[in-house]
Amino acid sequence: MKILLLLITFSFSTICFSGQLIRIDNCANQTVCDAILNPILNTLPPTDSGTFAAEMANANVISQKGYVADYTDNMKVFSTGAGFGIGMSLGSGQSSSNTNALKLPGVSISTGLSFGLKNRFLPKILLPIENIYFHVFSHKIKNSKYNAETTSFGTHLQFKLIDMNPNSYLFSFGNVMLTTGLTYNTLNFDYTQHFSQSSGGFTLDGDFTIGSKSSVFSIPIELSSNIRVLYLLNLYAGLAADLNFGSAEPISSNNATVTGGLGTPVLDLGSKTSPDFIKFRQFIGFQLNFAMLKFFGQVNTSNSGKLLGIATGIKIIL
Repeated sequence: MKILLLLITFSFSTICFSGQLIRIDNCANQTVCDAILNPILNTLPPTDSGTFAAEMANANVISQKGYVADYTDNMKVFSTGAGFGIGMSLGSGQSSSNTNALKLPGVSISTGLSFGLKNRFLPKILLPIENIYFHVFSHKIKNSKYNAETTSFGTHLQFKLIDMNPNSYLFSFGNVMLTTGLTYNTLNFDYTQHFSQSSGGFTLDGDFTIGSKSSVFSIPIELSSNIRVLYLLNLYAGLAADLNFGSAEPISSNNATVTGGLGTPVLDLGSKTSPDFIKFRQFIGFQLNFAMLKFFGQVNTSNSGKLLGIATGIKIIL
């Protein structure tokens, strides 16, 4: 968990303090203000303050995908495990002042302890429920640089659409599965960075705090299948649509001052907003099988190519 939060810290510290977000209001000398800000801004990729919260919310959505349900349909009795996902909203465009700096305005994580059951007690009416999964997790970290709190929970249901009767350990095609459910993830995160820059006898000095409070419900609808090779390896792929609800609200504050009454430093991250209501994506993954012990990894990408999610973890499946 700490490694994941450090990754977000790195992303925020190198991404979010950008030309669109930091400015000096009521500037008495624009030439001096530009000379103070430009050395900071030229080293940092930009993001648009009007889209920051939405990008964080969309990153939250895709971070929830891929670490709970078993897409290889290996479960016969029950499963248990732990996994995590990281979501990135890749944005678009480049900085006008730094042509090598790509936008990356949204980052989120989701993690959970999971438990699955083969359906042996619910009535199999219409589409029979094959597998039921639950996951939950909550964690908080606080230090002088950043504060982070994440909570996730949810359930997944799997239905068998086409029975391929996969019975060969050497090579076989897996069943065609439909997976749906409801997931919830919150990530409250803020990071503080100090800036000090001088020009023309004036100095900007102070701490800037940036972050996001993101809470998102998501309903995935996933169609997938897999192949098994030499028992040790399963490869799977699928198509999905996600229905999303919730919000992301920027966290922004600063105690910076500029000497001599040059102006007022401002950090502007925009306002509270929601994730895109529907997102289409595709995913591919693998699972390594060592008897009951399984290691897996999955990559999710949106159809637009602007969202990327990576999930991994470990499971015990019987």
